[in-house]
Amino acid sequence: MGMCEDSDTGANRNLGWTCCSVVDSVVIFPRRKLGQSQRSNDGQPVRLTKDIITHLLHLRVHDAANKLGIRTTVLKIACCKLGIEFWPENK
Repeated sequence: MGMCEDSDTGANRNLGWTCCSVVDSVVIFPRRKLGQSQRSNDGQPVRLTKDIITHLLHLRVHDAANKLGIRTTVLKIACCKLGIEFWPENK
């Protein structure tokens, strides 16, 4: 799944399904996917803020995750930590 760093404390912890408190930013350290020789984003951590996410809300959640170079599940968990409860449905 990935690791998450709270911007307030700087502490790394495993991403889970429950959201504790809303933070200002989330840092994600993507893992290499099976079959890849290196990470898709050159191993750089992805820092997400509510502002960055809101600029991607016009996309489907899968497409937004691909654009950021992270998995859909990790994006959803990051949204929860940033206070975005759901991704709008695009029809």
